[in-house]
Amino acid sequence: MSRANSRAIVGVCLDARQRGILEITWPSWERYAARCDLPLILIERDLDAGNFYWNKHLLYRAPELKNYECLLFLDNDVVINHDARPLLNEWDSPLIGATFESTQSAMSRAAVAQYYDDYLVDRYADDSHFEIINTGVLVIPRAQAEFL
Repeated sequence: MSRANSRAIVGVCLDARQRGILEITWPSWERYAARCDLPLILIERDLDAGNFYWNKHLLYRAPELKNYECLLFLDNDVVINHDARPLLNEWDSPLIGATFESTQSAMSRAAVAQYYDDYLVDRYADDSHFEIINTGVLVIPRAQAEFL
């Protein structure tokens, strides 16, 4: 399997609500996958026996993903910009890739602090970091699967 063929774009869809969202976003995924020459795989069963949100961390348990070395996971509400770069084809790191939520939505320190309070997230002692990681778009190399 070549490097390009060892990578895939993956989503998880388990219920009617998520299916309704995916019906809106799926065409952008298909265009992106075709443009980047990557397989697009949808997992439609629960890999975590009940916790929908943990499925993204267990993707390498799915038999249909056993031959892939790097996955681009997308939450169902992600619409891919028509001009988006081929992120997964360019990824050359053994680490998980994510983006900061606050850089996307220009969140203030107060909004991030409220998020930390609402979700019981530990803060840095010196308050020098005020970023929230967006896990709706993750690049997951196989080497990181055991840490998820």
